[in-house]
Amino acid sequence: MSETNIQWKKFDTDVLSIMLPDTFIGGDPKKDKKAILEEINKQSEKYQPNFKAYFQKKEPKIPFKAVDVVVDDSFTFFTSLTVCFDNIPLFMHSMKIEKYLQEAKKRLGRNVNYIEEGISATQNYSAARLVIFEKQSKGLFRAPGEVIRKVLLYSIKMRTRFWDFFYSAKADIFDDLVPVFEKSIDSVVIKID
Repeated sequence: MSETNIQWKKFDTDVLSIMLPDTFIGGDPKKDKKAILEEINKQSEKYQPNFKAYFQKKEPKIPFKAVDVVVDDSFTFFTSLTVCFDNIPLFMHSMKIEKYLQEAKKRLGRNVNYIEEGISATQNYSAARLVIFEKQSKGLFRAPGEVIRKVLLYSIKMRTRFWDFFYSAKADIFDDLVPVFEKSIDSVVIKID
């Protein structure tokens, strides 16, 4: 997916608006369920069960999901975006962005592997920015596996909530997609706090 050839599409929900390549389908998994299902039904029957499974898990703190429907027989992971939020405890409302980066890492857990971490300025917000990777699970007699998936996380601190944007892709195409993910996060407008 070359950034120069991309046609962009705006997704607009009650909680946020965001631009993604027009090969993505998505929205609020609860409120946009019917429209998402209609889009899934337009895709190859071979991949419909996987797309349905991705959108089926509905959690109250995940108000947006999107997936790129361009896949081929070699796919193991979709290129996707999952947005979730956590409420910020009252005593943490005034924390500095550096402390916030550490809090973002804690929310992900101890077993997460980081390639890169830092503070980023998007078009509209300051954010903690992490690049995370997942390795192929090792077997009983096998060495640790190769990196199979990478995730670019932008974590935005609003007044009362942390907003996490997880852009995920197969490791072998991830680096080519980073400029696309960066352009997408620059388009984000969060409507509620």
